[in-house]
This record gives sequence, C-alpha cells and structure tokens, in this order.
Amino acid sequence: MARKSLTRVAFRPETSTACEGSVQFDSQRLMTALTFHVRDEALADEICETCVSATLRRLSQAGTCVSMSKGRWFGLTNSQRFEWLLASSHTELYCSPEGKAMFRQAR
Repeated sequence: MARKSLTRVAFRPETSTACEGSVQFDSQRLMTALTFHVRDEALADEICETCVSATLRRLSQAGTCVSMSKGRWFGLTNSQRFEWLLASSHTELYCSPEGKAMFRQAR
C-alpha cells in the first residue's frame, strides 16, 4: 500500500469542559480517531498495537480530554484533523520502512 506524507499544520488545542458546540475527545476517543486517520489516509500498512496501548495508557493517566468547536472541526480536512489530534494529544506518528505505524510521545 502506498503511504501518503503529511503536511504539518500548527494547531492550538482547545482544552475545556463539556460544551454543546464542541467536538470532544477523551483518551479512548483520541486513540480511536488517531488509528482511524492512519488507516483512512493510508499512512501505513499496519499499526503497532503495543504503541497504541502505551499511548492510550499515557493519555489516560494524564486525564487527557481535548475539544474543538464544531464549526472549526467541520472546516478542517481529514489531514488537518489528524494533525490537530496528534498535536492535541502530544503524540507523534512514526512509520517504519516496513510500513508499520508507531505512536510515541511528542518531544
């Protein structure tokens, strides 16, 4: 499977409590969304489950919950949403030469 490259976009995460006009991501939903975008954007042939588990544990322990206004969310492309999810969760994606996607904490 051919992998696409990402265009880096700078985002400022909106961290807030629940509000009706926002799209919210807790730790579990963040990981679900991140893995969805890796598959949807054909960024890798496979995703490292160990890395997914470790990232989910890190996000859960930190009590990570991020949100963005629905208007802003719907104005983004899928690639931009993926970049926002990575930035908001302080996560980086690394793809090995063999085509395996691995998540790690951003530096």
